[in-house]
Amino acid sequence: MFKPKLEYNTLVRQFLLLFVGILMIIIAVSELIVSFTPKSSLIPIKGTVRYTDIYNTTARTSRTGKTQYISNLVFYINQSRKEFKLVDHEKYSEKHREIARGLNQADSVTIWIKKSEVKNYNPEVFGIDTDRKTLLSFEEVKTENGYLFIFTSLLGMISILYFFYLRYPEKFKKLFYD
Repeated sequence: MFKPKLEYNTLVRQFLLLFVGILMIIIAVSELIVSFTPKSSLIPIKGTVRYTDIYNTTARTSRTGKTQYISNLVFYINQSRKEFKLVDHEKYSEKHREIARGLNQADSVTIWIKKSEVKNYNPEVFGIDTDRKTLLSFEEVKTENGYLFIFTSLLGMISILYFFYLRYPEKFKKLFYD
């Protein structure tokens, strides 16, 4: 049967859909790797707190025009030349205030980071322990972005399936409707 040739714009849109789908799958896999980081791949950095600061930033989304508030907790320890940063999408994060209070009261602090990020200036923090108590547990960090994996993987799979539906509608119908 004769198949009409697709226009250039249609092909570009279809392959853009495929690209978005593959990109979403890659993001989902990277989030899955963070979620399944074993505790054995973490190393402690011990020291005393040099500086702690909480600052809030605002960002206005261009699409909806809503203002988004982001709370950042930044701290440094004397025995390391690294910046440790925690980000929360709330205006005044009570969690960050509690962690900062605990850091300022502690005599010694242990920060847990990945072995692969030892040379990074700003490594991802997987846990914070003080001489008195645990301020940020490994389990809290691991499950923090679990929903992101599900969302990006579903979006990626739907984009890829829709691409194949647009490119090969006859084969797609035969596959699912026969």
